[in-house]
Amino acid sequence: MRTIFAAMAVAAVLTGALSAPAQATPPGPLPAVAVVPSPTPAPGTYHVTSRNLAVDGRVHVRGVIQIVDATSSVSASGVATPEVADAAYLLVGETGRIRLAGSLPTGVHSGATFDGTLAVARQAASTQATVDAATSNQTPLAIADATIVVQAETVAPTPMAHTFYVAVVGAYGSRYKSSSYSTTSVKTLTKRVSDYWKAQSGGAVSSITVKQVVHYSSSTSCSGGQASVSKWWSAAAKHLGHPSSFFAAGTGRHLVVLVPDGTSAGPCAAKLHFVGLASVGSGSTSGGFIQVIVGSSIGTPSLAHEFGHNISLAHADVQFCASETQAEASATDASTPPCTTSPYEDYYDVMGASMYGQSGIPSLSLPQKDRLGFVTGLTTVGAGSTVTTTINAVSLTSGLRGLKVIDPKDPTTTYWIEYRAPVGQDSSLAAYRNGFSVCKSNCSAAASAEYTSLYGAGVRVLKLNSSASPNETVAVGTPSASNARWHSLARTTGGTFTSMTGAVHVTVNSVTATSASVTVTVDGN
Repeated sequence: MRTIFAAMAVAAVLTGALSAPAQATPPGPLPAVAVVPSPTPAPGTYHVTSRNLAVDGRVHVRGVIQIVDATSSVSASGVATPEVADAAYLLVGETGRIRLAGSLPTGVHSGATFDGTLAVARQAASTQATVDAATSNQTPLAIADATIVVQAETVAPTPMAHTFYVAVVGAYGSRYKSSSYSTTSVKTLTKRVSDYWKAQSGGAVSSITVKQVVHYSSSTSCSGGQASVSKWWSAAAKHLGHPSSFFAAGTGRHLVVLVPDGTSAGPCAAKLHFVGLASVGSGSTSGGFIQVIVGSSIGTPSLAHEFGHNISLAHADVQFCASETQAEASATDASTPPCTTSPYEDYYDVMGASMYGQSGIPSLSLPQKDRLGFVTGLTTVGAGSTVTTTINAVSLTSGLRGLKVIDPKDPTTTYWIEYRAPVGQDSSLAAYRNGFSVCKSNCSAAASAEYTSLYGAGVRVLKLNSSASPNETVAVGTPSASNARWHSLARTTGGTFTSMTGAVHVTVNSVTATSASVTVTVDGN
């Protein structure tokens, strides 16, 4: 999970019992929290306190943590906007939602229970009035002291029929009214997303159907960003007649706000700075909250992406090193410049920025499928082994479709090896290596280079970013032979990979339209 920025807005309506404010303390900065984990590793119990937190008062709350992740939009010229930071909310009672400032422990995910105190400024005679004031000012509340209990994430998939409760919202500042997106359009959109996730989950997501649809206009402007979406969610729940708790983990029920806006760079998307927002669940049976801009070709992949967040998936990132030698050195030599990770830039994965530039939805990557128990046709290569085998494209539905390797010199790191080709679910994959650019022809050369990653058919090596929760995938890239600033996320015949420890070696022997021959060597312990 990334840092949660205190400068961003809160949308909170607080209900339930609250304690009286503590005695005022001298003013001061809001430092990072200190996290003390329980004796057992996560999942477990965390005690979170702020160091030297200066507040006028404190309010006691009990609730459930909700992590919300945003999908970046593109500008009218086709340039991706900066990624929007994750946000953490505290769900209180049936409808309350408080934006949290500061950081949460690594390992805390949606569904964790929270019992503690939040710092508030004493602006009224009562605590409730104080919180109301913080809400009206849209000020996030910092954690003063809390106990957070994290349950284990759901891994083994249980077949679940999911349901969408949909509000089509004509937002103030959007180009279109709610009536421009019909109930028939909602059901068509949902059917496409349902077909995709049923296939990708191997039936664990057995279906997604529309249970309710309401259309209405909202006076809430798009310019409020995540705070605006939080207000749309609260209003939509009331229009649909269900409390927020109705869409909790394990229910398979999703509150979906669709905002007609014409394009990914429409006026509402431009003000929000994202085309979709969703809560991050804890497993494949989770429910949750989704918001998506609709009315353009990216509506379907965006909704599929946000649904992925609801069932616990995080973004798909990429990691680039100047060379494999540097990658290996960086693992042992602090003086070597580290490899860089670019969030959200894995264009092969539905959980990356794949909706820009592809007519279809690409397959879910191998580590994501494996983590949720969706994958079949996966073989583990053990330490001290050399294996030469043929793997089918991950987008196909039969045969061996990937290899898994635990690095014997770094047991905390696991690599997954998959083959991508324009077949099956990936038939729309751009099968060329001269570059995919989020930028269009009118971008400057510098911008084009910045937003370009070479991709096409080839063998990919992926791992999980263990510092994020839930784990983001990381596709490990190599430099392009034609342009040092461009990197390849897939290796063709003759391509190689060596892990940072030097213990895992991959060679691509040959590739066909549907499969690749690879040799994987894993050193002994």
